[in-house]
Amino acid sequence: MAATGAVLLAPQLLPLRALAADDAPRRFVSGLRRETGDFALALIDAGGRILAQADMPGRPHAIAASADGRLLAAAARRPGRYLHVLSGDDLAPLAEISAAAGRHFYGHAAFSPDGRLLYATENDYDAKTGDAETGVIGIYDLRDNGTRIGEFASYGTGPHELRLMPDGVTLAVANGGIATHPDMPRLKLNIDSMAPSLAFIDRRTGSLTGQAVMPPEWHQLSIRHLTIAPDGLVAVGMQFEGARMEQPPLVALARPGDTDLTPLTLPDAELARMKGYCGSVAFDVTGRYLAATSPRGGMAVLFDAVTRRYATTVQLADCCGVAASGMPGRFILTSGTGAVRDIDAQSNDIHETGQSGGALDNHLTAI
Repeated sequence: MAATGAVLLAPQLLPLRALAADDAPRRFVSGLRRETGDFALALIDAGGRILAQADMPGRPHAIAASADGRLLAAAARRPGRYLHVLSGDDLAPLAEISAAAGRHFYGHAAFSPDGRLLYATENDYDAKTGDAETGVIGIYDLRDNGTRIGEFASYGTGPHELRLMPDGVTLAVANGGIATHPDMPRLKLNIDSMAPSLAFIDRRTGSLTGQAVMPPEWHQLSIRHLTIAPDGLVAVGMQFEGARMEQPPLVALARPGDTDLTPLTLPDAELARMKGYCGSVAFDVTGRYLAATSPRGGMAVLFDAVTRRYATTVQLADCCGVAASGMPGRFILTSGTGAVRDIDAQSNDIHETGQSGGALDNHLTAI
C-alpha cells in the first residue's frame, strides 16, 4: 500500500518509558468545542481544569493513548480525513496523517504495545463489494513519519472503535454494520441489511481469530464503542437504528472465543430513558464496575460486571465521555455542557464537580 500524506512536526517521537500508576495524578483528554465555535483537544484534570489545549482542524472524535501515556492520537469525526499524533505530556504536535485515497477515518485509533505502530478504523468507500466487508484497519509507522504501511480487513462494515487486548496481539474491533459514503456524510445506506459484529483480529497477520454478534432480531443494533477489562472481558456500547417503540439492550459483554454477545439488563424505565443510544463505555481500573453513558438520556448507568447486574444511574445533561478515574470503582464523566463529575460506583457518591471552559465532546481518555 502506498504511503499517504504525513507531516512530522517534531524532530522525533518522545522516548517511550513505563509509568507507574501513582507517578502523578491521572489526567484526561477530550475533544473540545470552544465558545468561539472552533475545535481543540483539551488536557484536563479530574476536576475539569484545563491544563493544555491543542487546535484541531475540525471536530475530533476520540483520542487514543499509548500504553505509557506519552503519545496520543486524535482522529477526526467520521467521515474525517485527519489523524493527529501529539505528546501526552502537553499536547505538543508530533505528526499529521491524512487519509489515503479512497479512505476516510471512523474516529478511533489504537497503538501497538511499544507505541511504534498506530492502527485506525477506516472506510474503503470505493469498494466494489456492495454492503460487504468494506471496513479496513489502516496501519501507520510512527518511526517513519506516520507513513501508512498497509491495511487489513475489519471483517465487517463501518468499523468504529478498536482497542488492543491485554495480550498485546489481538485488536478488538466494533464493526457498527452501517455503510456510509463521504459524498453523503451522515446518511446510513443499509439499515435494513445491517450486520454488526465484535471482531477479534491478530494485528500481526490481520487474520480474524473470533467474532461475536447479537441475535439476528437485533441486527439493527450498531456496535459502536467498547472497553476492555484487565482480564480481557470486553463490553460494547450499542446504538439502535430500528423502530422507536422497540427497546433492545444497549450494553453487552463478550470474551475472545465467544460467538454471542451477552446483553446486560437494565430496568425498563432506565432503558427507555437512554432512547436507544449508548455514547461511551468504560470499565473502572479493577474491571469490576462498568459505566455506560447516554447523552440523549442525560445519564450514565453503572453495572457490576462480576454479577452482571445494574447498579445505579447518574444524571448529567448531555453526558457522553467516561473514563476510569484511577481508583477502584471510580469514574470521570464529562458533558457537552462542560461539566465534569467524579463518581463512585460503590457508594454512588459524587466526589468532585468541575466545569471546563467549553463543550467537552464524545469521548474521554485517561492518561
